[in-house]
Amino acid sequence: MYRTYPEPKRTIREECVMSRTIDKLLITVVEAAYYLHYSTQYVYNLLKEGKLRYKKKGRDYLIFSEDVENYAKSTLLRKKPG
Repeated sequence: MYRTYPEPKRTIREECVMSRTIDKLLITVVEAAYYLHYSTQYVYNLLKEGKLRYKKKGRDYLIFSEDVENYAKSTLLRKKPG
């Protein structure tokens, strides 16, 4: 008979990021900051560094939601203890 083990516990940040989904193709900096649990200034730095793709409409930066989700998942994978 196989023994089943409980899944490892996730941190609060992991739970929040994994439970949220983005329904739009493009999101604002404020929405990206809310999703990632970072400040808006940090998101602007990510845009400046080229880690997130964006389109500029007037004064607003519109970020591709797929990139935000991928960035969130990659940062969670990097922080896992190994």
